[in-house]
Amino acid sequence: MAISVYLLKVFNIFGVWRPDQFQSHFKRLFYLIHTLFIVGTVSTFFISLVINVLLMIEVEIEDFADNTFLLVTIFTSLCKIVSLLIHQRAIESFIDIFNNDVCKPKSIEEIEKQNVSEKNMRLWILFYESFVGLAVVTVVSGSFISRTLPFNAWIPFEHKTFIGFWCAYVHQCFAETCCAAIGSCVDLLFCNLLNLACAQLNILKSRLQSIPSTISEASKDGPLHSESTKDLEARILGKCVRHHLHIIKFVKSVNETFGTVIFIQCAVSTYVLCISTYMITTLPLGSEFSFLIAYMITMLSQIYLYCWHGNELMLQSVNVHNALYAMDWPILTIGTQKKLIMIVSRSFKPLSFQCGGIIVLSLDTYTKLLKLSYSIYNFLKTSE
Repeated sequence: MAISVYLLKVFNIFGVWRPDQFQSHFKRLFYLIHTLFIVGTVSTFFISLVINVLLMIEVEIEDFADNTFLLVTIFTSLCKIVSLLIHQRAIESFIDIFNNDVCKPKSIEEIEKQNVSEKNMRLWILFYESFVGLAVVTVVSGSFISRTLPFNAWIPFEHKTFIGFWCAYVHQCFAETCCAAIGSCVDLLFCNLLNLACAQLNILKSRLQSIPSTISEASKDGPLHSESTKDLEARILGKCVRHHLHIIKFVKSVNETFGTVIFIQCAVSTYVLCISTYMITTLPLGSEFSFLIAYMITMLSQIYLYCWHGNELMLQSVNVHNALYAMDWPILTIGTQKKLIMIVSRSFKPLSFQCGGIIVLSLDTYTKLLKLSYSIYNFLKTSE
């Protein structure tokens, strides 16, 4: 099990994940320059947005919303870029947890479960990237047709001239494309990791349920609780316990690596949702209106992506004890049954992803975030 090839390719192209084959000093230097160029482009774009907001601090609420909702989004993308650059090796190391012999799928059924999980992840990538691509194309094409800059930003040179306009236009469009590509793929990477954990939990449940049949098959020519079958039980159960511990360790590592970034993203997405909803009610039909609609749909998809995978992780971890109840456990030895009780008691505490140790990602959280966004929107409307 590994990260989606598509995500790694995007990270490689945009300079935030050095390919393994870049080991020579020249290639490392070349990729470092490429990374600095990407980070520099996004950083200068962010700085230009910040300066523009500071220069227009005393404006109407509509103008303030227009100037800040993209600013906070670019800030989040910058946080994701920095986080990915810092944690690349850590991410690679805890993904290796599932490359050991205990976690690798062995039977045809387990391989099929892994294939289904990978297929579902490809569908999520297609679904989410379609919305992100739509939002980027909408803003880039709209500004190209109208011959205006895509975003209100401070430009340190005269951009009314032909050369000045195209320099500023290309800079903004390229920076926005980098932010959209890297930001969306970090979201999908996070969901990919949770998807890996869910697939491993499915494999673990399958292995636990197969213990009685394996023991029955091994003891068909002799007594059920012979010394050899007891040893076999102990070995199989020991592997299952280690497998469960590997999954718990993996989820904990994902929490530690992505907790802060996902918390920032959830807070920003909630803010952007209410601001974009407010702006949509004040804008006439046009390119900016179309961009805001596409942007809001992307934000809704983003939060749902997080919460759905977080909710799925909780459900799969809780269902471990259901798998144990459903198995033919009475034929097992008393010692094995006692150990199964320990696994059941651990599974009653679901594995979950906590954003910054505060927000637990679930479908219930998704509903609450939408309600919070609507409450803030109502406050803005009544403050007019």
